[in-house]
Amino acid sequence: MDPLYKARPLKKGDLPQLFRMSTLVFGRQAGETFRKNWKWHFRQNPLRKKQDPRSWVVVKGKERPAHIATNPGLLKVKNKNISFIWGSNLMADPHHRGKGIGKEMVKKWKEEHNICLALGVRDVAYAIEQSLG
Repeated sequence: MDPLYKARPLKKGDLPQLFRMSTLVFGRQAGETFRKNWKWHFRQNPLRKKQDPRSWVVVKGKERPAHIATNPGLLKVKNKNISFIWGSNLMADPHHRGKGIGKEMVKKWKEEHNICLALGVRDVAYAIEQSLG
């Protein structure tokens, strides 16, 4: 990743920029849905009491040009419950792409968790996953 960019855990103060970026990256309607659902998905989800995975942002000065959200989940396999982390909302501001920040977000997510799942991955995120093996 370009050395001017730093990855760190998401802070509450990052949310206004994050919500603006979600509209820029995903479109107005999807960005609005993301904003409306944020509190439940990432703060009030009952599974967060057992585990509290970090979401990540990339910082460049006062900008927050990239983000990946993480959310705990529970999967039943035979008679055993298995905890996993759901990665979602990987996004990078179009003006900051091509600097390795999306790949850094995926790496942070995977470094912290043993079982990582994602569904409905877009072409860019799929290419990042392929490049990481």
